Amino acid sequence: MLLAEDLKQHVVVLAGAGSGKTVLLRRLIEETALLGIPSIVVDGANDLARLGEPWPARPASFSDEDAEKAARYHAQTDVIVWTPGRSSGNPLHLGLIPDFAAVAQDPDELTQTIAMTASTLAAMAGRKADEKARAILHAALRLFAQQGGGDLAALLDVLSDLPEAASLKISTARKVATALTDSLRAAIQTNPLLHQEGEPLDPGVLFGVGSARPRVSVLSLVGLPGHDAPLQFVNQLAMTLFTWVKKNPCPPDRPLRGLLVIDEAKDFVPSQGSTPCKESLIRLAAQGRKYGLGVVFATQAPKSIDHNVIANASTQFYGKASSPAAIDTVEDQLRVRGGTNFRVASLPRGRFYLAGNGMEAPVKIAVPMCLSHHPASPPDEEGVLRRAQASRASLQ
Repeated sequence: MLLAEDLKQHVVVLAGAGSGKTVLLRRLIEETALLGIPSIVVDGANDLARLGEPWPARPASFSDEDAEKAARYHAQTDVIVWTPGRSSGNPLHLGLIPDFAAVAQDPDELTQTIAMTASTLAAMAGRKADEKARAILHAALRLFAQQGGGDLAALLDVLSDLPEAASLKISTARKVATALTDSLRAAIQTNPLLHQEGEPLDPGVLFGVGSARPRVSVLSLVGLPGHDAPLQFVNQLAMTLFTWVKKNPCPPDRPLRGLLVIDEAKDFVPSQGSTPCKESLIRLAAQGRKYGLGVVFATQAPKSIDHNVIANASTQFYGKASSPAAIDTVEDQLRVRGGTNFRVASLPRGRFYLAGNGMEAPVKIAVPMCLSHHPASPPDEEGVLRRAQASRASLQ
């Protein structure tokens, strides 16, 4: 019922605990890989770190077709676990400065990219609420982009000797720019995401561009403690993906350039308030489809996810919901899409309502077991790090 081309129009999964949401996400990633399409998977709960592990014994529910697909998936897919912020696993580090050349020909997109980069850098420097600092960063970034751009070190050279053209006629501009430079240099030393360890955050590497085998990159957030670090990382991922996919759109002979999967999406694109990554993720979803990038958002709390995420997804899966607020949200969405006679509170595990392009009304479907090992409990932090270390060794 779901074609690879449909993924370009994005997918949202609204399903509560015990619904089988994780199995659905895994099978979607696995089936996509079988078509030769790579994925980048943001894993905040360690549920997806075993995507590269075969079942130790054939599941009772497996059909012969499932068994054949599982063998083929594990034989032809590279699953790489990354641990941004943890050098003992398979680290990634952020560049922070996007490829301005990719958006230079579109003034609106260039302005948006500069504004989001300025906001990110101001937050990294502890100056998020300082309008003067953000304005100077914005002006310096625009000048920097006009001069061809570069990395963070090159931008710091510009800030440390701020050109008059970026001063905005603010009398204290040079003083503010020097303070920003010092704060960002301190952040480089203290923020694990900015340490030059492991691979840079490069979508081409994460998607395995140039490899004969599709790659599934699982980005585990175990190395990013606290509230802000995971959000900052996903913000940088979204901005980097946006500029990368503009320069590397989907080839005409392929249905999709790649898939980005965001589990626990309410933490990143909440319905109320903002996060460091909300604007960049919504922008990526709105624009990425033009270049063949599909985005999958999944959440256990459908009322807590931004309505733009649901509106931008042409394919929706609705699973069991338990709380009154979640039930009301899911049933409202089903009614909008022509559904009648539904009982989301009593849906068994693995049963979902599917709504999508060309469908007059949602239909109830059964999701088969995933092709990779999925025991009752996810691996702990040490287990994720061991898998990341094995991934690092395989890359070398």
